[in-house]
Amino acid sequence: MAKKWLRLASVDGAAVATLRQRWGGVGGLDGLAELAGFECRVIDDRLHVREVDRPVLFRARPLQTSTGELRSKVRGVIGPGIGRVVDVDALHGRLADGAVGPSTSATKVLQLEALMNDEGAIVQRIMETTPSAHLFALQSTERVWQRLAWWRAVRALDDGVSADVLQPRLTSQALSGMLELQPAALILFPLQARAWPFATSFMLRAGQQVTAVGDGPFRRPVLGGVWPVAHLSIGVFAGVVDGLYQDAHNGLFDRGVDLVRDLTGRAGDMINHVTDPALWARDGVLDVVEQQLFYGSVLLAVDALAEASADYNGTSSLWACLRALDILRGLWTTTKRGTPRLSELLAVPRLRQHVVASIDGPLHGWAERIVAIYQRQLIRCYGRHHQQGPRRLEQVRHLLHGARGPSQAERLHRVEVLNHLQDQQFPTSLLMDIAVLWWTAALYNPKGILTPGVAPWSTNRP
Repeated sequence: MAKKWLRLASVDGAAVATLRQRWGGVGGLDGLAELAGFECRVIDDRLHVREVDRPVLFRARPLQTSTGELRSKVRGVIGPGIGRVVDVDALHGRLADGAVGPSTSATKVLQLEALMNDEGAIVQRIMETTPSAHLFALQSTERVWQRLAWWRAVRALDDGVSADVLQPRLTSQALSGMLELQPAALILFPLQARAWPFATSFMLRAGQQVTAVGDGPFRRPVLGGVWPVAHLSIGVFAGVVDGLYQDAHNGLFDRGVDLVRDLTGRAGDMINHVTDPALWARDGVLDVVEQQLFYGSVLLAVDALAEASADYNGTSSLWACLRALDILRGLWTTTKRGTPRLSELLAVPRLRQHVVASIDGPLHGWAERIVAIYQRQLIRCYGRHHQQGPRRLEQVRHLLHGARGPSQAERLHRVEVLNHLQDQQFPTSLLMDIAVLWWTAALYNPKGILTPGVAPWSTNRP
């Protein structure tokens, strides 16, 4: 069934005609819409739009043959990139000054080499360093830029920019958005933002990305995390981490190739969903501003998870993951119902009903096991009051950010909660896992998770 036409109140027929004449290469705003998977039509002197196609937005291109050997034309598979993104001479200077020492991880050394060497040579080096890994070039297609360019154009017109001066931004320039330009963080955060990652991405000297997926070379110690307070970090809650994830990743490492391909498609589904005009219909009128705010928020959340991936045991990783959860809460905020409490996202029944149930394929078992581990730790920490555990964790989050309670008693209660968790050694890495789980569910079920102003458990779902 064809979707309904949505009206852009600020774009009239004259603007559409002007852009059709000026943007001859793409056929005007309506021609750009066709490339983006939309259909445009002028009705009653106002532009109307609807989605007619959901294009492929990202692709995972293997750099190895079926026998594991490096492809002969690997440079062609990787692509030309966007031009040199680093000063190679400056990197050589840093190395000469001792920027790489005995404690530098092998992954960081490889990243430095990737920025300094020829594409073909560095891919060969990555293969030698991680012989069991599968290598991919994760890339955005032109349809990403065409879809985003259409939204940028209508936003500019909505802001009052004249059609006589508006330019189509179709090229994949870095300023258009690094997450779309280098989509590995958007695609692979479920495999990277975890205690035991089994994927890592390397930026090459011209801005391309090569991703290695496999077991072994990317392991890092599970330290349990810390609670950063102000600009300091108190090394409490290292947590009971020995053996915590012992069975959590069963069956995943040998499915790495399937997971990369699946997640590549899922990331495209999520971006297609949040850029579908039908999602932003308000009484038949397209709400351009809300779409831009929502889309930007999604990218900010993914960027927070990428930050946690890069320094999982760092003092800011827990804050980054809580920020991703707060962004999700904000997307569900309405004037009438307000913002869902953080504890609602931490409740085990909600996790099982709306997160685990949304994730299918090989990651479904992983999601089930993480939630089961989280529930066992709540029971260990709180005993028969474990169902109140999420409310306690929420209080600690408020303390973490310095949020003032309405009374001195509540502030003291938060300190009591903090002391209790320190005594019980609750593993903070599980809170980071929950943030990753919620956003993984958004990849697999964007319609159920990423509906503006509607929490998944809301009784007022459209």
